[in-house]
Amino acid sequence: MQPLISSEPPRPPATSRCDVGLVFALSFESGAFADCLANRVNFKTAAFTLTSGWLQGRKITMLNSGAGCEAASQATETLIAGHRPAWLISCGFAGGLQPELRRNDRLLANAVGRAGAAEIGDIPITLPEKLARFLESAAVHRGKILTGDKIVNRAADKRLLGQRSGALAVDMETLAVAEVCQRLAQPLISIRVISDAMDDELPADLDRLMSRTSGAQRFGAAMGALFHRPSSIKDLWKLHETAIEASTRLAKFLVEAIVQLVPRDSAESRPD
Repeated sequence: MQPLISSEPPRPPATSRCDVGLVFALSFESGAFADCLANRVNFKTAAFTLTSGWLQGRKITMLNSGAGCEAASQATETLIAGHRPAWLISCGFAGGLQPELRRNDRLLANAVGRAGAAEIGDIPITLPEKLARFLESAAVHRGKILTGDKIVNRAADKRLLGQRSGALAVDMETLAVAEVCQRLAQPLISIRVISDAMDDELPADLDRLMSRTSGAQRFGAAMGALFHRPSSIKDLWKLHETAIEASTRLAKFLVEAIVQLVPRDSAESRPD
C-alpha cells in the first residue's frame, strides 16, 4: 500500500537511535506522557513539536503531528528518518465502535483499515511475544481499528460503522502511520484509549476545533463555536475534563507497554 504523501518532510538534526518513537496527534493526548519523561528536550518546526527524553533508562522521542492522515504520515517519516526508533507507537484517543468498549478503556490494535473502504486491505499489526503475554493478564482490548477522514460525532454513525466493519474503534491517524511503517519496514504497535464510547454524542463543533494546528487557532475556533452556540461551553468543558482523564490513562498504559516492549538490557542504557 502506498503512503498517503511522498514529499520530503522537514527533518530535525540527526540524532542517535532511540528505543521508542511515539506519534500523537495533539498535545492534549500526549501531555500526561510527556510529564513522565526525564531530561526533556523540545524541537519545534512549523508543522509539529518533537520531544526527546528518558523513561526508566529507555530513550524516547515523541511528537505531536496534528490531526489527520497527511500530518501523521509526514510526522512518521520525519521521526523514523531523524531518530531511527527500534519501535514506533501510534498513540492517542479513539472513538469506540462496539458496546463493550467504555470510555477510558485501553485498546491495542492487531490491524488497521480505512473507515468506509472495506475493499482496501487491512494492515496487520503484530505484537512481540513478550508484550502479548503481558497483555493476556491486563484489562486491554485487542482487535481491529479504523482510520477515518473526520471525527465520527454521532452515536448512530459509530454504531453503524462498528456493525459494518467489526472494528473496535476509529481514529484519524493510525492507518497513515502504519502505511509509512510498512513501506520503511519499521516495527509498529498502536495503542489507544477510548475517549468516547459508542453511545456518546460529540459536539458538532469538534471537527473544526481538531483541524486547528495551533493553540491560538483552536482558541479562535472555540470562541466562534461559543458565539454561534452559547450552550457549547458546557460541551467544551466536559471534553476538556474527559481529555485530561484519558491522557492520564493513556500515559500509564504507554509506560507499562514500553517497559515490556524494550527490556532494560536491550535499551540505550542511559540513566534517567
